[in-house]
Amino acid sequence: VIIGGRGEQPARSYNRAAFNGAKQFLRPTGSSIKPLAVYAPAIDTKQYTAASIIDDTAFSDELQQKYGSNGVPYNPKDDDGLYLGPISIRQAITESRNLVALKLEDEIGINTGKDYAKRFGITTISTNDGLAAMALGQLNIGSNTMAMASAYGVFGNSGIYTPPKLYTKVVDRSGKVILENNDSTSKVISPQTAYIMYDLLKGPTSSTDPARTASYAPFSDMPVAGKTGTGSNSKDLWFCGLTPYYSGAVWIGNDNNDIVSGLCSNNAAAIWSQIMEEAHKNLAVKDISEPSGINHVVVCSGSGELATQNCYSTFAEMFITGTEPTTYCTIHGGSSIKQENSITPTPSIAPVVTTIPAATNTPTPKK
Repeated sequence: VIIGGRGEQPARSYNRAAFNGAKQFLRPTGSSIKPLAVYAPAIDTKQYTAASIIDDTAFSDELQQKYGSNGVPYNPKDDDGLYLGPISIRQAITESRNLVALKLEDEIGINTGKDYAKRFGITTISTNDGLAAMALGQLNIGSNTMAMASAYGVFGNSGIYTPPKLYTKVVDRSGKVILENNDSTSKVISPQTAYIMYDLLKGPTSSTDPARTASYAPFSDMPVAGKTGTGSNSKDLWFCGLTPYYSGAVWIGNDNNDIVSGLCSNNAAAIWSQIMEEAHKNLAVKDISEPSGINHVVVCSGSGELATQNCYSTFAEMFITGTEPTTYCTIHGGSSIKQENSITPTPSIAPVVTTIPAATNTPTPKK
């Protein structure tokens, strides 16, 4: 499904959901790029895990100079202007912490982020896209909802990317096939990375975490995973996400690039939710099945290491087999605790839906 704009849309008119001949619709994606160009690459290359601790603090002088321009240091901040200190990648995704994404992208390498983004089908990455572009989505060229919906489908398809298609085949009245549009798939990330990312992306849509950024996305009892995105000065508002059945993307913005007043990216999540609820009518509630090759280990929230009896905050995290922490918490010390699995999902698939309405009659943002 493609919805290319609000109001009357005559045939062959401007399509804001996709490429449209010489007039291409491409806009900065904001933080919705993070799962594609930062977090999935970090986990898939096994350089980091969902429990890895990154310091949510100001850039060091070295980083400020490294990414500065014309002698002006680069000193980015989060939207709330706060520093949370050492936090896990899981928490950073749930709360969309910019400094963590920037530092992680620097660690894995901008070129690694670009390579993975292209594998996800974001083919409009340019040579001029630097750290802020790849970690925060301020792309020089941009993307569109068809590309982003397809990219997020990877997290529900065991790491496999399938280009979107609008038809399967064309036959004449005798049944002879005139045109056939065969699938052309490619592996982007491992099934284990895809599943862990799917689980991590449930954080922003969680019904229980007060720091979630996409509280309007859930509907009924269907599992929902996804990520919001906000362009500079709120000119582009996004939500990209998936369920066990469909993936989709919503963009809110103005053709003249004006600021979108009175709304936030959570309103894009609200539109996504309304469309998906309709698409899921009469579909059974289920979840995506966990592949083999994943271990669940109880870790300390403060260190990301194996939890001990002295750790005051612990949680069960998922790890690609072989990437689990091997040392007990060095912050709190103490003896080990029993490790056990805690998550038992059920099976599913995830084809693609692409949507792109503009904002109207949507809920007001929560503060």
